Amino acid sequence: MQFRHSRRAVALGMLCVAVGLAACDGSSTAAHPLTPASTFSDTRGTGSPAPSTPTIATTGPNVHPGEKPPVLPPALVVNLPVGADAFARYWIQALDWGYATTDSTLAKSLFAPSCTGCARFLRNFIDLIRQQHQHYRGGRIAVTGTELMPTDHHAGSTEIVDVTVQQGGLKVISASGAVIESAPQIENDVFRTWLRWDGHSWVVVDWKRVVVK
Repeated sequence: MQFRHSRRAVALGMLCVAVGLAACDGSSTAAHPLTPASTFSDTRGTGSPAPSTPTIATTGPNVHPGEKPPVLPPALVVNLPVGADAFARYWIQALDWGYATTDSTLAKSLFAPSCTGCARFLRNFIDLIRQQHQHYRGGRIAVTGTELMPTDHHAGSTEIVDVTVQQGGLKVISASGAVIESAPQIENDVFRTWLRWDGHSWVVVDWKRVVVK
């Protein structure tokens, strides 16, 4: 799948978040809210992680009543497939929290410099929205399934997890409260997440929307 360069495509989804990423890569696939910078054809980075204890927003304009930032249980921070699976879910939850708060701090702490698409997405579709005093309404992302895939060591990864997600309908709201853009609900998109164990935690080294051929 490819993405348009429009703000609407950007707004469309966290994974679509990747939408912005794809556009930055110069690809020409169709727009989608929750998609990373590029796609990965399925035939069936390395780098230093950011600080592990960032100070993140605890509330925001798109946060549900009583909702708190996502937390990865310490018992699941292990160099095992179950730990990689939990971390891949946590990565999506961190992106979702960015849509809820327009704060990208948590997500930025979870990927390595090799995941340039991750950085572009957060910069273009979370940080920019915040700088322009806009915010999202809806568009929250939920993980509906995960699958561990055979390791290919791409970008120095040691585990690969395919994460299936759905994203609710989304609106971009201006500082005055007006609806600037909107996008429909997205169902059952799969995102391949390449992970590397850095000695004490997992880190995302690449992330792409899966296209099954």
